[in-house]
Amino acid sequence: MNVSEEGFIALAASFIPLEPIIDKFCAMRKLSWEHSGRYPRIIMRGSNGSLEFRIYLWMCLDSDGRRFEEFNLQTPFELSGIVELTMENSEVRYVTRTLWQGKEWALIAAELESALHTLCDELLSVTTSEVEGSTKVRGGLTSSK
Repeated sequence: MNVSEEGFIALAASFIPLEPIIDKFCAMRKLSWEHSGRYPRIIMRGSNGSLEFRIYLWMCLDSDGRRFEEFNLQTPFELSGIVELTMENSEVRYVTRTLWQGKEWALIAAELESALHTLCDELLSVTTSEVEGSTKVRGGLTSSK
């Protein structure tokens, strides 16, 4: 697949109608947000004590695991989140939550504000001990001193 730069810009434009909802949500929850990468994805960031969390709204891949080349009202999106804790040895343990996977764009706008609050509340309810006990680990190796 060879999506042109103009194609990526057109795909990313699918988020423009959702940005006022995201702005309002992030202002209320005191989160930051940004577009990330060339393939359509918005990341909202926050923290809860020592836990860091991110909420992702992004365009799914097709059934063959490839990026969509064009946007339409049936294009599927995912709304998910991750809660991370950096351990003393620098490894990062995390837990994930997915609220939507494969929801058509045409259905998202009406539900997005409520869904963002639901997912954020779910991420904020994750405890430090739950993340510490997670078997999901990325990065960080114990350094030798």
